[in-house]
Amino acid sequence: MNEANTPGVGGVLEQFGLRPIPEAHCYLKYKHERYDFTRFCESGHSSLHIIKEENILPNQIGEFKEIFHRSSIQNWLQDYELRSFQLEDIWSIREACIQALS
Repeated sequence: MNEANTPGVGGVLEQFGLRPIPEAHCYLKYKHERYDFTRFCESGHSSLHIIKEENILPNQIGEFKEIFHRSSIQNWLQDYELRSFQLEDIWSIREACIQALS
């Protein structure tokens, strides 16, 4: 998630010296096309950088998605050697981004 694909979060990310953070985002995929009903953009996911696509069932949107998301953030922190942040730091920044959108 960054300002380009989620307008309104850039200021929050900038406060912490971050440009993007991973976001587990749900969308519908039908006949190899992605449909995102939470964003208003004509070009679909053109501004998203999809790291991993995971098929889930509707009942997995809660606990399963959060566990998957937290694990993905932890991997991201390790892959990019972001030693100044812990998982809970990024989770709090993510929550602040979501709050900025409301």
